[in-house]
Amino acid sequence: MSQVFVKVDAHGNILCNCHGGVHAAHYTSHSVKNPGRDFYRCAKSRDDPNQCNFFGRQCRRYSSCTGH
Repeated sequence: MSQVFVKVDAHGNILCNCHGGVHAAHYTSHSVKNPGRDFYRCAKSRDDPNQCNFFGRQCRRYSSCTGH
């Protein structure tokens, strides 16, 4: 299994890849494929040209997340 590191601030908030340390938004999936799975993505609107496309999922085994 590969290990991926994400940036966090001093309070443990996950940061997306946007310039300036934007907090990633936390969501819970309601899809058939991943019901109840927590994930994080860039908090900027998908229509925002400055959105960084960050996506991370909460690992089931550890209290960390993976990102891209």
